[in-house]
Amino acid sequence: MHNKPLKISYLISIWLIITLFTSCGGPSSPRINQGQLLDSLFEQIKLNKQPKKAIPQLQQLIKENQTDSSILSRAYFYLSYCLLKNKQDSASFEVAQKALNILPLSEKNGAQAATNFYWMGYLEQKKAQYYAATYYYTQAAYLIDAGNLKLSFPKSSGFILLWASQLNSFNNRLDLSNRFARKILFLLKKDTSMLAKDLSISANLLLSLGYLDKKGLANDSV
Repeated sequence: MHNKPLKISYLISIWLIITLFTSCGGPSSPRINQGQLLDSLFEQIKLNKQPKKAIPQLQQLIKENQTDSSILSRAYFYLSYCLLKNKQDSASFEVAQKALNILPLSEKNGAQAATNFYWMGYLEQKKAQYYAATYYYTQAAYLIDAGNLKLSFPKSSGFILLWASQLNSFNNRLDLSNRFARKILFLLKKDTSMLAKDLSISANLLLSLGYLDKKGLANDSV
């Protein structure tokens, strides 16, 4: 009889622990599922090459995720991509700005923020707004440089750094051009693919041009 209260107390403790874990896990599960759904949808977009059909689904996902800045930013980015592919350039640009503005910069969000900056640069470049494009590519390159980020989409980090380096070279910002060219070499030093070799050659070329302009001779390390 004396053990019964202890047994009841033990059972209540177990119930509280289970309830705590359930309540902690509950709210995060839909967010994980929504994120997986979003990435899965975008994989289908790329495979099927039918971005127009995905636009309503992305718009619906955006409505359902107004409180999650990470998912919302990715959804806006994917929507911007689809709108551009559907030849809605102005709408694509407007949504891309939302993708960029909605995401607070942090170490956790670095890859998505870099992707958003890259995408804005690409859209500005399409409009022949090269100064604006340089700004956005440079911001993406800064994030990649600071975090050693290797982005899987929409372009590799090497390409983003290359464009940032080239545009800064054209705008006579040789310090930034050289900085980003060196970062290309750092990120690709263990990559033996043909793409990496091409990027390495381009990076060395940019470094050579930078040092030739500044000092009249190429640096020994180049």
